[in-house]
Amino acid sequence: MEDTFKPTKLAQPLGFVSIACFIDTRSHLNNNKYPVKIRITYKHNRIYYSTRESASKEEWHDLDSNTNKKWTAIQRKYNEIAGHIEDMNEKNEEFSFDKLALLMGRGIKNDVISSFKARIKELRDDEQLNTAISYESALSMIKGYTGTDKLSFDRINVEWLKAFEKYMIKKEKSKATQGIYLRCLRAILNAAGKKLFGKDKFKFKDDSRRQMAITKDEMDKLLHHPVINKSVTHRMRDMFEFSYRCNACNFKDLVNLKWDNIKDGEIIWERAKTKVEIIAAINARMQEIIDTWGDEDSEYIFGLINDKMSAREKQLAVNNTVRLCNDHLKIITKEAGLPKCSTYTVRHTFITLMLEHEPITTVSWLAGHKTTLMVQRYANTPKKEKRKQISEIL
Repeated sequence: MEDTFKPTKLAQPLGFVSIACFIDTRSHLNNNKYPVKIRITYKHNRIYYSTRESASKEEWHDLDSNTNKKWTAIQRKYNEIAGHIEDMNEKNEEFSFDKLALLMGRGIKNDVISSFKARIKELRDDEQLNTAISYESALSMIKGYTGTDKLSFDRINVEWLKAFEKYMIKKEKSKATQGIYLRCLRAILNAAGKKLFGKDKFKFKDDSRRQMAITKDEMDKLLHHPVINKSVTHRMRDMFEFSYRCNACNFKDLVNLKWDNIKDGEIIWERAKTKVEIIAAINARMQEIIDTWGDEDSEYIFGLINDKMSAREKQLAVNNTVRLCNDHLKIITKEAGLPKCSTYTVRHTFITLMLEHEPITTVSWLAGHKTTLMVQRYANTPKKEKRKQISEIL
């Protein structure tokens, strides 16, 4: 929410990129202070850099660049980032967050491994732990393939990428996993100015936009399939259903929901991925799930995390919950003779079904997207029945 950000006089537009310094009051530290961060905004997307400094609200208000060493350190970090952005502007280079991360890297800038490590550090500083884990896994696979800790950008070409893809297949990595690793590598290469992916270059099957929706009847069958009362399967299926009914709430957001998020019969929270506020009305079934599995002794509704945990421990709790839920969904769908489902099914199904009843702008708002572009692909993809009708016309 915007009032959590406290911009200072160190805020200025740089071309189409804006940069601001603030204390992030969403992240309360043990010493009653808040981390000082630098926010870069480009095309409505944001990324955050840590300054390694912290300040209370009172200290932040009283900081003076002429007398305070902390302020001098913050200003130095700010000027470093602003300088890289200004250089890109002066060279008429297209700005990208990955390119900035590469420039901010502390390793050898012509080395792929070093660039990966710099990117991972930036992601961890910004507490984007899931993305950092993806980059770490991709880096581990690359190092396993090359057998070295050094890899020059000059060594990578289309033939290298094809051989790397074959290596991942040999290691029995799924298409989805291959796609994650290759997208991470593509971002690093693009930031370094090596455009090796695309038409007439290296191509890979990107499953990131694969439709994973099930029909309403299939969803109803899944949600009503008999399970042992109060079992782990029962709990995980209810978490899945709550996510579905709560505007397709992402599991990270679901685990982080607090009792304070409930106001006047609604749940109001900020989507972690897009920082967009989402409001979902609590229906009778959602209330039943809260009554069954809610932890009144915890600050968090479902009691799966607590504030004594570090950011990494909280993310691991989220990942474990997702993994557990997916494992038990496999059990249910196999018994019920349904298509394979996962936590991703929630979002795809919710959006697909909502588009049958609501305009795309409303569905985008419900799902917490900044624009309608992410939902557009669902609206433009005809269902199987419609595809059959089109075939008959031909």
